[in-house]
Amino acid sequence: MPSRAIHKILLLFAAVLLSTAAGAQAVGLHNSGKGFGLAFQEYDKDGAAYSSFILYADIYGLPLGKTTYPGIKGNYSRNHFFGDVTIDRAKLNFYAGPGFTAGYVHDGERSVISHEHLVNHPGVVCALSGTAGCLFTFGRHIALDLFLQAEVGFHIRKDEFLEQSDLTFYSNGLTRAWIPHLLILYKF
Repeated sequence: MPSRAIHKILLLFAAVLLSTAAGAQAVGLHNSGKGFGLAFQEYDKDGAAYSSFILYADIYGLPLGKTTYPGIKGNYSRNHFFGDVTIDRAKLNFYAGPGFTAGYVHDGERSVISHEHLVNHPGVVCALSGTAGCLFTFGRHIALDLFLQAEVGFHIRKDEFLEQSDLTFYSNGLTRAWIPHLLILYKF
């Protein structure tokens, strides 16, 4: 992908990030075996649902030395609470909801198991997502959000041998759905 296109994608992510951060009621860090980044959440006035935006560096292939650079990925989710438990001043809320994922990442391939570098070029991912998790709020300002997320969509990348683009199923969206995400949040 030409550097001009990468710059456009980064500018688009930065614009979405800044517009989301302006209305955020919780800001924090995203930590996962999938990557690291920033998270923003905006809660409805009635407390029944919230919107979540996460922007992070997708590290697929990086920890094992299969690639030398991470991808970038953003996810928007609309989550609805369906149950809660209160213990002293702490509250545990259970939620689930749909969303959308977009980014520029590597996708799964057979060479990850071997000692070789990733063969396939990185590409654009667009996917629908499903999120389920629990939000643990301590007192007034600190919260932990632990969730799983599955993504079903497509991956567009430049073919390694032919002068064309390949449109494939985004396999990492399902094969890596079992990896948990943890958000460490500060609520305003």
